[in-house]
Amino acid sequence: MAVIDLAPGVTRGLAVPAELEPLDAMLADRLGAEAATVVHGFAGGILVAVAACLTGERAGAVDRLPEGGGRIILQKAHCIDPGCRLTRVLAVAGAEPVEIGAVDRTASYQLEEALDEGAAGALFVVGAGADRGALLELPSFLYAAHERNVPVVVVAPERADWTGLLDAGADLVVLDASTALGGPGAGIVAGRAALVRAVRLHQLGIGRLVQPTPGLLADLAEAMTVDRAALVEDRRDRVAARLSGIAGIAVEPGDGGLALVVDAALAGFTAGDLAFALRCGEPAVLLDDRRASAGRLVLDLTRPEEAVLEQALLAIGACLEAGVTPAPWPRPDG
Repeated sequence: MAVIDLAPGVTRGLAVPAELEPLDAMLADRLGAEAATVVHGFAGGILVAVAACLTGERAGAVDRLPEGGGRIILQKAHCIDPGCRLTRVLAVAGAEPVEIGAVDRTASYQLEEALDEGAAGALFVVGAGADRGALLELPSFLYAAHERNVPVVVVAPERADWTGLLDAGADLVVLDASTALGGPGAGIVAGRAALVRAVRLHQLGIGRLVQPTPGLLADLAEAMTVDRAALVEDRRDRVAARLSGIAGIAVEPGDGGLALVVDAALAGFTAGDLAFALRCGEPAVLLDDRRASAGRLVLDLTRPEEAVLEQALLAIGACLEAGVTPAPWPRPDG
């Protein structure tokens, strides 16, 4: 049902605004989900997804949030910072965050006991803490929750391959549009139709805080018309050709971009040194340096415009030509 709203600010209940309805349908089709919708900001997507688990489609419960929420179970190592502490986002939604395990280990019994004590939902963050130790993986996390009829929100802050998450059985998936589609800073929520309807219902409650603007919707719709896979593949070839042949630096494909692999013995500097030099240059070039200690810096090729990407490549080339000096202590690569 399309809606033409000529009275902005007047609540129309569950009706989907005309400008949002086709975009929601496009998102659901692209993600292979029963339903999908979009809100302002990735953290906003987490907020309304959790709120949907707390209330379902009960309008009275929606109206009461953040009062009268419920327990949301998550592993301690999954308490990420999507711009602010995840536990604060959950609290704003009306949830009581229940962290299980330690930062480097979670046991199945800890999840099962927390669920048995009562939970409105559970939350799993893809990739968080994966290199820290023995954490519960998604299949076992989903199995334990679904055995107890507890819905699971799967948050994917950096994942480009989101289809597998829905196929695995996630009830709701929250994506960052900028990393998933190369679009604007929007939160995409996709999954079971009933829960997505509950997400939309929160437009009458706390979801109003993250309602997308017409400009955001237009930018996202435009981003969805671009074949991101083809774009990244073309850029990989061009960027790799520009950066290859430099002593001590190898170029490898990465998820949504390229990785610069620095051999410190050959290059005369570390990946952390290079990241620091680029960050302090003019213009400043920011690379993903979270694996700098392993000699890897990642370039995101999905989001920048061609002119911006070209400017960044010129800056990287100029930095390497001028020479990279050791970064001051403390070293960025640990």
